[in-house]
Amino acid sequence: MEKLRRIKMSPADQRFLIHAIHDATRKSGADIYDLANKIVNAPKMKVYLTSGELSITIHAVNDLRTEYISSGKSPEGIDVVLLKLVSSKYRRVPRKYRIST
Repeated sequence: MEKLRRIKMSPADQRFLIHAIHDATRKSGADIYDLANKIVNAPKMKVYLTSGELSITIHAVNDLRTEYISSGKSPEGIDVVLLKLVSSKYRRVPRKYRIST
């Protein structure tokens, strides 16, 4: 079995992640639509990320947090998502959660 980082999401967390990934795609022009699909289609709101995907996601969420702070909005929900990303543990990916490529 493969070991990846597992993040348990609530529907609100999922919306913040998708919003952050969308903004990162628009700014950098990077092709990270597969990552967005992985987050949207995560079974039982658990997403398994590689270290590269986790790094992209953390930077995207941090950029979104910076935008919220600069516009005067409260970043409390984004802080929760960022904390979940940073404190995620390596887990073995069950067969039913694997995405065949």
